Amino acid sequence: MTALDSNNSGLAWFDADHDGTQESSTGYLVPQVIPNETSFNFDILVPITSALRNWSQAKISLFDRTDAVSNELSVAVEQQPERASGQACDPASKTDRCAQGFECSAASSTCVRHTGPSLSQVAYVTTTNGPMLLAAGTDNADDVIEMKLGFQDSKGAAVLVNVTNDDKAQQVATLTTTDGYSITDGAFLFHVDPAATFSQAVNKVTFATVDAQSHSSTISTGTLGPATSRGSGSTCDYRGFNYCSGASACYPGTPSGKNTCQPVGAVQPSLCKVAPVIDPTSTSLVITGYNVGSSIWEPPAACVTDNGFGHPETVVKLHLPAAATLLTVTTDRRETHMDTVVYVASACGASATQVLGCNDDTSFGNVTSTLALPGVVAGDYYIIVDSMSNDGGPFGLTVTTQ
Repeated sequence: MTALDSNNSGLAWFDADHDGTQESSTGYLVPQVIPNETSFNFDILVPITSALRNWSQAKISLFDRTDAVSNELSVAVEQQPERASGQACDPASKTDRCAQGFECSAASSTCVRHTGPSLSQVAYVTTTNGPMLLAAGTDNADDVIEMKLGFQDSKGAAVLVNVTNDDKAQQVATLTTTDGYSITDGAFLFHVDPAATFSQAVNKVTFATVDAQSHSSTISTGTLGPATSRGSGSTCDYRGFNYCSGASACYPGTPSGKNTCQPVGAVQPSLCKVAPVIDPTSTSLVITGYNVGSSIWEPPAACVTDNGFGHPETVVKLHLPAAATLLTVTTDRRETHMDTVVYVASACGASATQVLGCNDDTSFGNVTSTLALPGVVAGDYYIIVDSMSNDGGPFGLTVTTQ
């Protein structure tokens, strides 16, 4: 999609080279559910930034798995109708939205004054991967922007924390952060995994969330302790407020799913059976996907840092009809909008002995992944595209051989 202003000039809204700078007027977006029918429709969300403030026209085309491109269509970009206090509105905020300072009431479908976000649950827990900070709540305006954290000892006294784990960093007793949020249809989740040393100094954490109108929730406190465990087959909280014991995962790990503790060894084969197939000798040259849900695989420990575990991933089946002198797997593509980890396994289970290789970052400053494997024999393999954050996100994947 190319974004243009009223003068037909491009708007730089997309980071095409993964360097953290939005320098391109043309961006490549992946739907969360990939259509697989002859006739299809789907919604896609464009990340709105200040660069799109004067957006008035979009040029849109589609790509398929052979990287072939469709015809291009132009469409005018229109402002959503804005409803005033007391007027009828769409609670999903798709057909219209309420004026600033108001929200669409789910009960009455009318615009009412927005009172701000509310925290419903917070937790400060220890896990096998280290400490975890969690906060969940509601915000009907979907505009929470930051979390205010306070660090305390067991008696409630302020504790100074080096939040970046850097010898030169300033120690603080409070922190305001915009990281760690996911927001969906009036609900939000805040999830941060601090360094392992954090729990050695901090016993309590206070939470208060703030929205774009400077409304703040009440303050809630989480006290360090183990997360509550759930046994196999039990209902679980995909957000992490409880966890599945043993070698189980809270599956499927989505807001709309019936989330129960399922053995990872049973879930992996079921996902491998329906995994998209890529064959470097065929016309299916590109796989796109969207990481969301439970963590069913984990990257090799030597491949990632301590916070590289417990994040959503996608499995892709690789069919290699002939031996490859060099096999290259990469997510360094225009469709990838997240920090990835890629590893290749000789079997679906992806145990340490089955992993042929793993790569975190393509290069310094480029958080996509590129893995080159020499001397790979013919056969079927499994590529796991893992996330380095809880949010996951879209990716593009290609495989080449020599």
